[in-house]
Amino acid sequence: MKKPFRNMTSLVSAAVMCAAFAAQMQVSASAAGNFCENETARFKYTIRDNTAEITDVAGKGFTDETGRLCINVPSEIEALPVVIGSFAFSEMNEPVQINCADVTAIRNNAFFCCSGISEFVVGKKCEKISPCAFYDCDNLESVLFDGSETAVEDDSRLEIESYAFNNCDNLRSIQFKCRDDIIIKPKAFYGCMNLKDLDENSVSQDHSSLYVQEGAFIGTGIVNNPNAVRTADYMKEHNARYNRGDAKKLKGNVLIVNLLVASPDHKTWNPDKAKRMRDDATNDSLLLEQEAEKYGVEVSIDNAFIEMYSDKDRYDRAEDFVDTSNEVLNAVKSEYPFLYRYKNMKDATQALKAFLGYDEIAYVVFAEGNWQSAAYAKRDYEYDYRELAYVYTEWSNSRNHEYAWMHEVCHLFGAMDVYPIRDVDADYTGTYMNGDVMEKDKWPNIGWFIACNLGWTDTVLTKDYNAVIGENTPACNFD
Repeated sequence: MKKPFRNMTSLVSAAVMCAAFAAQMQVSASAAGNFCENETARFKYTIRDNTAEITDVAGKGFTDETGRLCINVPSEIEALPVVIGSFAFSEMNEPVQINCADVTAIRNNAFFCCSGISEFVVGKKCEKISPCAFYDCDNLESVLFDGSETAVEDDSRLEIESYAFNNCDNLRSIQFKCRDDIIIKPKAFYGCMNLKDLDENSVSQDHSSLYVQEGAFIGTGIVNNPNAVRTADYMKEHNARYNRGDAKKLKGNVLIVNLLVASPDHKTWNPDKAKRMRDDATNDSLLLEQEAEKYGVEVSIDNAFIEMYSDKDRYDRAEDFVDTSNEVLNAVKSEYPFLYRYKNMKDATQALKAFLGYDEIAYVVFAEGNWQSAAYAKRDYEYDYRELAYVYTEWSNSRNHEYAWMHEVCHLFGAMDVYPIRDVDADYTGTYMNGDVMEKDKWPNIGWFIACNLGWTDTVLTKDYNAVIGENTPACNFD
C-alpha cells in the first residue's frame, strides 16, 4: 500500500498557472528533520552535491482556478538550488498542477507512472532530465521546454537524456523556446508513438540552440511523418545535390592545413593579418569541437599555417583561383620537404597523415582578391582529398568575420552554401533556416542541416529541409 505521505496526485502544469502564488510563498525548514513547507505543500528533502533534492511531497489541498490541486516547488531550500529526486512524484493519479520553474534537474523516475500528469513545463533553469524521468506517464499530452522568445547567450544547457519520456503514450506536443543549448539524446522520446509533429509551431523561429543527436526521435511517430521532419536518407534520395554519402564525417583527430595566399602585386599576409588568421582558426576550432560534442561526436582539430606565394596576379574572382592543385601541393611540400617525391595531393596527403598521425587532413585556402566578398568551394574529383575552400579577405566582411573559417571548414566536409534568395553562386536556396553557419548573413551556429550533412544527426526540420532543396521557393530552379 502506498505510504500516506504520497497519498495524493499530481498533474504538472505550466509555470504561468501558479506563478503568482510562487512569488508570494515563504519556505521554512523544519529544525527537526529534512522537511520544509509552504502554503501549498510539505516537502521531504535531502542535501546532496550542493543541492536540495526533493524526495517526497504532500499537498495541503491548495487549488488553482480550475479546482485542481496546486503545488509550488520552492525555488531554493537552505539557500541551495532544488532538484526533483527519484520517485518524488511517482504514481500520482489525481490531477495536480505543479509550479517547478526553478528546479535545476529532474532525476530518473521522478514522475514514474504519474497517470495524472497531462502537461508539464520544464523551467529555464533546468539542466538535465534523466533517463525514465517521466516513464509511463500515460496521460501526459504536452511538454513545454521554457526559454526566451529569441536567441539568448546565457550559457544555459539542458540535456534530455535517452528514454527521459519513455512510453508516454499520449504525448502529442513538445514545444521548445530558445535557450543557449538544448541537447536531445538518442531515444529521448522512445515509445511516444502519438508524438508526430515537430515543425515551426513546435520550435522557436530562432532555434539554433537546439541540438538533436542521431536517433533522437527513434520510437516516435515523428520518424513516420514526412510532414514533421526529414531524415538523412530521405534527403539523399530526393535531392541529388545533397552529398551526405560523399561528405567526410568530421571525427577523430583532424588537421586543417591553412594556406595564406599572397600574389606578386599584393603582399597579403603581413604579420598582423597572419596572426589574426591563426588566432581565428584556433578559437573557431575549439568552438567547432564544442558544437560537435553537443551532437555526441568527438573531434579534435589542429591547425597548420603555410604562407603561400602565387605567381598569378591578384585574382578578380574566386573562379580565377580554382586550378590550384599543383600550387597547393608545392606549398605543402615547401612546409614538409619529405613529401618531395609525391606527384599528387592524394598521395602526399596520405603520406602526411601517416607521418603526423592524424585521422583526417583537409585544406583551406585564403586568397586575396579585388572583387566583392565571396566564399568559394571547388570539388576536384581527381583526388580523394578533393575539397579546397576559398574565401576572399580584402575589402570584405569575410576578412573580419569571426566564423568565416568555420564556414569554410564545413565546405571541406561536404556542406553547401545556403542562401535565403536565389543567387548565381548559391548551391541551395530558401527562406527558412535555423541560424545555420552555411546561410548567408545568419548567426553561424552549426544548425540541424549541417549536422545532418556531416553525419552528426539524422533528423532535420521539414522547413529547414524545404529551404535547402528549394521547395515553395519559385525562384529556385536546379534544372
